[in-house]
Amino acid sequence: MLSNNTQLFGTSKIMKQDEDYWLSIPEPLLNALSLKEGQTVSVTVSQDQLIITTLTPSNPQDIKVLALDLEGTLISSAVSQIPRPGLFDFLQWCHDTFERVVMYTSVNEGKFREIAHTLVQSHDAPEWLVDIEYIHWYGSTKDLRFIPNMFPEQVILLDDCEMVINSDETSQWLPIKCFDPSVSKNPKSSVLDDNELENAIAKIKSRLDAKKFEYAKTQLESLTNSKLRE
Repeated sequence: MLSNNTQLFGTSKIMKQDEDYWLSIPEPLLNALSLKEGQTVSVTVSQDQLIITTLTPSNPQDIKVLALDLEGTLISSAVSQIPRPGLFDFLQWCHDTFERVVMYTSVNEGKFREIAHTLVQSHDAPEWLVDIEYIHWYGSTKDLRFIPNMFPEQVILLDDCEMVINSDETSQWLPIKCFDPSVSKNPKSSVLDDNELENAIAKIKSRLDAKKFEYAKTQLESLTNSKLRE
């Protein structure tokens, strides 16, 4: 089955399990789309249908999506399933803060849904976690272009594993210490002393504030340069 594409201009890379395909978009079609500066085109293959849409974010740098890893980030592992301290409040804060919160994990969707249901039943996670958007991906790194209808620059990825971070997307990565009480000499103490999700909220707030400042500065410089040219 073909999966969501990467960005494109003229040609698009469409990805299948272990192969890459390049789709050539005819020039008349590109012209018909009437692309403006800052726009890109999104191509999605679904049940033998090719869906082409243009993306025009008001600010490509505006963070709109928080992508969450599961194992070592929110819980210990898919086997032990120990919830990280502060998980419920953290998830609820994420839900209230971002337009989209998505699950980006190597755990398959069926297993993840089971884990989410268990966490909700034990009151360790809000009910909406069961139906959270799940990102389907493949490969050795979590390419943020797998997240539909978003630019990588509009995503923050919270993950404990540096090896899965795309080399050209490290600026979108927010690292967090791996949560795995099973490797601790004192598992109970390692759980009680863990406040990484609380720290993550502070770091995300700081990242969002920095982005807003950066955008405001860019807009001011652009306005100033425009006035100088007049």
